[in-house]
Amino acid sequence: MKKKDLKKVSKLLFNQLQDQKDKLAAAKKAERENNSKLCEPCTEASPFELCEYDVNVSERFKKLVNNIINYPDNLRFDYNANWISISTDSIKDLKKSNSNNSNSPRKISDSDHLRIEITKTGFTLEQGYNKYSRYKDDTMYDYFIEIVKAKVKEVNATNFNNVWDLIAKESGIVRDSNLDDIFTED
Repeated sequence: MKKKDLKKVSKLLFNQLQDQKDKLAAAKKAERENNSKLCEPCTEASPFELCEYDVNVSERFKKLVNNIINYPDNLRFDYNANWISISTDSIKDLKKSNSNNSNSPRKISDSDHLRIEITKTGFTLEQGYNKYSRYKDDTMYDYFIEIVKAKVKEVNATNFNNVWDLIAKESGIVRDSNLDDIFTED
């Protein structure tokens, strides 16, 4: 084939491929537009149904959470301006120290999972992944937020000090630092 004929064939082939690409893009755009008409975006999430405020339940919940946070070794704390979350993988290991847990690994059951969520409108208590209880209480968040912040600060400080001590001792940094201090003293 001549070079001139090859250019014509390649140009014809390129144009056909470009047309197919344009048609496919148009079809996808039309499909997206149709789907967007079917599914209007949600303006806000639908809230969970909460049981009405019950003073007895709220008081028992406060006692439970205040007792649980005294054992922070096996808890995860998260919070922001709208919610607080406290959770553990195993209710049975809640009172055990981390060192005890690492020596005897055991299978954790889904039913041992505990999650507590406190929002500005109420609270949720979940045991396992399918048993939960939700109540309205618009004072619970305000009651716990400063307590949880203080506990997180305490846990972070303890964890930092433990990690720092371990690194300093195991790596020998403390010894090097002490030697530097001795030799640089006037």
